[in-house]
Formats: sequence, C-alpha cells, structure tokens
Amino acid sequence: MSVWKIAGGVCLAWFLLSVAGCGEATAPAESSALRVVVETKPSPVQARQEAELSLDLQGLRVPEGAEQPVVTVHVEMQEMDHGEHVVPLEKSATGRYVGRATFPMGGDWLLHVRAQQGQQVQTGNATLVVQE
Repeated sequence: MSVWKIAGGVCLAWFLLSVAGCGEATAPAESSALRVVVETKPSPVQARQEAELSLDLQGLRVPEGAEQPVVTVHVEMQEMDHGEHVVPLEKSATGRYVGRATFPMGGDWLLHVRAQQGQQVQTGNATLVVQE
C-alpha cells in the first residue's frame, strides 16, 4: 500500500470524526450556583407525615420578563434506596418555592434542587433532618 493511500485514509478518518462531533448539543447547561435555604411545616419534619417544604433559592437567575423556571427537588437518603422521590415546587407570593413531601423514615435526607428554564439549568443542594 502506498504512502499516499495511507495518508488519504488517515485524513478521511480524521474528517469523519470531526464532522461526527459537530452536532448541536441538546443537553441543558448545568450550573451549581444556587444556595438553598429550607424551611418546613411542621418543624421538625416527622417520618411518614406530609410536610410542606419552602425553599429560598438564593442566586437563582431569572431574566426580566422571562417565564419562571420549572423547579423540582429530588430527595434521597444517603446510602439508602427508597426509590426516586421528585417533588415539584411552585413559586409562592413570597418568592419562595413551595411543595409537599412525605419521608418514609427518619434521618438525614439530601435535597437536590433543579431549576430549569429552557436549556439553562441551575442546581443546588441542602440537607434536611427528619425525625422518627
């Protein structure tokens, strides 16, 4: 095989790999800029009883005139498998994001907050102690 055929094959492979990687990205851009402050009713939260979560999302950026982001909280107990618990939140008149959740057992729960507006996603985390 001639050197020209090998060089041509290498160039063709490089071109095909370059073109394959030029597609438009559709995954949301992640940013961990939120500081999450949680208040609950009742306080403290009791296991197996519904509680209201009220979150202050400090650092949430919403351009003026834009629609409000879709905000959800994914709750999980570290190193335990209680399934996936996603709590949708609504913006209240006070500017806080509010939703209701029931925790199956007492302990430390992780709250993973996700605010998505179009392709822009802002995230933040908090911990909540649930009483048995």
